[in-house]
Amino acid sequence: MVEIVAPSDNAYYLSGETVVIDAMASDIDSAIAQVEFYFNGIFIGSDFSAPFNVSFTATQSGMITAIATGDVGVQTTSAPVHINVNPYIVQDVEQFCNQDNVFIPVTVIGAGINDVTGFDFELSFDVDRIVPTGVLIKRNDMLSQSLFNTDYSIDLFNQKMLISVFLDSQAPLGTTFSGAGELLWIEFQKRPAFGSVDSTVIAMLSITETYAGGGVEFIDSIPYSVFATKRNTLFEGSLAFWADHSPVQFDSSHMNDFLITTITPTNQSCVNLPGDTIHPDLGGAFIHDLDQGDYLLIERDIAGSTDVQPVINSFDAFLVRKLLLEDPAFIPDVYQLMAMDVNMDGVISAGDVSQINQRSLLVLDEFRQEWNYTADGMQAPDYRRSRDWVFVDHKVTSLDPAYTRSSTYPHDNGVGYSRHRVPCAPCSIWTEVDTRPEACPDGGIATYIGILLGDVNGNYRYIARDGVLK
Repeated sequence: MVEIVAPSDNAYYLSGETVVIDAMASDIDSAIAQVEFYFNGIFIGSDFSAPFNVSFTATQSGMITAIATGDVGVQTTSAPVHINVNPYIVQDVEQFCNQDNVFIPVTVIGAGINDVTGFDFELSFDVDRIVPTGVLIKRNDMLSQSLFNTDYSIDLFNQKMLISVFLDSQAPLGTTFSGAGELLWIEFQKRPAFGSVDSTVIAMLSITETYAGGGVEFIDSIPYSVFATKRNTLFEGSLAFWADHSPVQFDSSHMNDFLITTITPTNQSCVNLPGDTIHPDLGGAFIHDLDQGDYLLIERDIAGSTDVQPVINSFDAFLVRKLLLEDPAFIPDVYQLMAMDVNMDGVISAGDVSQINQRSLLVLDEFRQEWNYTADGMQAPDYRRSRDWVFVDHKVTSLDPAYTRSSTYPHDNGVGYSRHRVPCAPCSIWTEVDTRPEACPDGGIATYIGILLGDVNGNYRYIARDGVLK
């Protein structure tokens, strides 16, 4: 006797999927010489020893049989096992949670279809999570979209949608859907109950094919689609120099070609958080994962022994003196004013002139700044290296009144900038993205403007890259 033990009768497969056939065979009078396997009467393989099995690729529904031959030539045929092969899937879709709508593709796979002149679909959905919008996008993979049309009805109470796909009246005689690929996109809209990180099922309950020669085939075992959302935690930033908006560059594959810029995640108090240290690329761009923190510390420091004359020199000190003397011929923009405030005390004074002069001649190996030095010029107990560069969000400088010139310039109006009130660059910059777990962050894009302290006239833009100053 011979029996097919797998697959089970009426099992379902997707077109293109591998079908493994297992059989048991025995003969009380002799040994089993071989077991041959057939699909729809066509030989597909044989096995000469137990366990007896072969495999083949499913392309259509049909019947599997096995014939066992004993060593004396006696043959026995198994009972048939039927398999159902479905060429249709409703594709899973995952997208960022800030998108309100989703398109679910209906796709033909594997060996595809032939001679089909129309389809009737019945699908279900969770009305508390999503609803169809009625937008159906025809696809060209199996037939030019100009040759067929669609219609639909939506039953929200029963959470079902019926869709018909049929040939256009202008389609030439003999036109059919053939092949594989996408047939249709079905649009759904998320409901308020759909969370930021959430999922729901769209189930194709049945598909009815209509054939060119008449007749239909009903298919009711179609893998359901899972629509899932995720938070977009990728933040796209870029660094640019204030004077010409050229990128603040770095090349991670050639570490010595540019002065290194490091970007690390911190909290609001500028305390480093566990996470990746990243660098900008040659275009000044970088990508940060907001799951590691929503504040960034951007550091770009020059070695204390470096000759800074090409970028910080007596002309910069001269411009600061012109500001202090209220020379009407020189009115700095906010970036120049921030570059003057090398001691970072929020005002421009002769002390800034002194430090620029001393730093340009290597009398100082770094600027003495209010946040890390005491009033007598000694390092504070919580000392960290002084900042050579500061960075500010371009949106902030465009919108925050503190970055606009005082209405009573050169005097202080209590809001805008002047020598008496210099905007303070934060030690860590907020990405301005809501990263609470229950929120749906919209990723984020920002440009941060870099200011080299002491470089009032923007000489940095003119020097060649050397890995030391640029």
